[in-house]
Amino acid sequence: MIPETEKPMAKPAAESDPPEEGVVLLADSGRRHLFDNPANVKRLIRGFWVACGLLLALDLLFLPGVGPLHKHMSFAEGVLDAEDWPGFFCFYGLGACVALVLLAKLLRKVIMRREDYYDR
Repeated sequence: MIPETEKPMAKPAAESDPPEEGVVLLADSGRRHLFDNPANVKRLIRGFWVACGLLLALDLLFLPGVGPLHKHMSFAEGVLDAEDWPGFFCFYGLGACVALVLLAKLLRKVIMRREDYYDR
């Protein structure tokens, strides 16, 4: 049960902005959700940064001459020297995600239809 002081305050109908065309507003149940609290969002982001730091630190265990472990290359020795760089796969994954988002934005322009496409 949420105390009265913590319940979100709804705007009166006169002050609320009309929804944009095509926007459907769902009924608010009045319940607070996990990410309604900004502190929880900050904890989540901090957790992501900690996870990224731990993964990068684990990658340093595979540095030649520094770490105690040997990294098995996915290509033959000398074909792709970038695999030996610390954090290479972190940056490779980040670049792949950015490329996917940019490709999706371009693809949206190609396949997007007018709003009344199915009504005609």
